[in-house]
Formats: sequence, C-alpha cells, structure tokens
Amino acid sequence: LRAQGKDDEAKRQYDLAIETQKKCLDPNSQNYTSDLLNLAEMLKDQGYYDKAKALYECALISCEEKFGPNHSKVAKLLNDLAFVLQAQGYYDKAKVHSERALSIRQVQLGPNHPDVAESLNSLALLLITQAKYDEAKPLQERALRIREETLGPNHPQVAASLNNLAMLFQQQGKYDEAKPLFERAIEIGEKTL
Repeated sequence: LRAQGKDDEAKRQYDLAIETQKKCLDPNSQNYTSDLLNLAEMLKDQGYYDKAKALYECALISCEEKFGPNHSKVAKLLNDLAFVLQAQGYYDKAKVHSERALSIRQVQLGPNHPDVAESLNSLALLLITQAKYDEAKPLQERALRIREETLGPNHPQVAASLNNLAMLFQQQGKYDEAKPLFERAIEIGEKTL
C-alpha cells in the first residue's frame, strides 16, 4: 500500500497488525519487531517523528532483549533512532546513538565494513547539521575511503559519500574543493543509471 501512495491505509494495516500481534504473540517476536520497524519507517518518511521515535525505541528495547546490546541489528536501530532525533533537533541524544551504533559496528563487523561507513556518514551528517565541520570531515573522508575500497570506485554509495563531502566543503565556502567531488559524484551517477 505504501508503494501505491496509500499511506493512511498502510498505517491502519500496520496498526491492526501490531494490535493483533500484541494479543497473540510475544512482543519480542521477530514479526512484532518487523511490524514496528515498518510502521516507524513510514511515520519517519511522513515526518511524524514523535510517533516514529516511540516505535523505534520500543523496537530497540525488543531487539536488545532478543539479541543483546551489541548486535548489528541494534546498531541499525540506533542509526534510525538517531536520524529521528536529529530531525527533531535533539542533536546531543542523536550523537550518543550514532556513536554507539558506530562502536557496535566497528567491533562486530570490523573497521572497514560498508555498514561502518554508513554509521560514519550518519554521524558526519549530524555534525555538519551543527556546523561542526572539522569534526565531520575526517568521518566523511573515512566513510568515502571504506566505500571505495569495499564497493569499488563507481558504486552509488561512493557517489553519496562524495556528494556529502562536497556539501561539507560547499557549506564552508570551499567551492574549489567541492566542485571536483560533485563532478565525480555526477559522473558515477551517470554510469550507474
């Protein structure tokens, strides 16, 4: 239903599924957590951050109980929750969750995994939002390096990292540094379309 643009009907169906599962299933079951995440994602996309935050927090508790506090699924939820907190302007709380997600992924997946690059990117974007460019730059550069090494130089995620690093330079007025990064990102995009 979401893919058809029927968000209200999709939300009603998710709500119904969650209520049914509350009655029939253990709240820590995989289906229950999946439904919470699907609804949270949709609400986040629609800008209902308070509701999305509550669902992400519930799913996080469930996931931590099921898999432990340092599981890669917990890291994914922490990143999602950090995004919502950032959108609400709770930068300090978002940073705590982003840093924890990064730490979990580095330990669980190794320092050069693409998911580590995702966490680095998320944390860097949070810092850029706060105009903390000097803190964001090495994170963004490391994310780019990891993606180039693990995914190849022409991967769409490499283009995303190039674009993010270029935006960092652009926001600082460093247009000469931003331009070649934007151009390379566009070139990758043209090759992969």
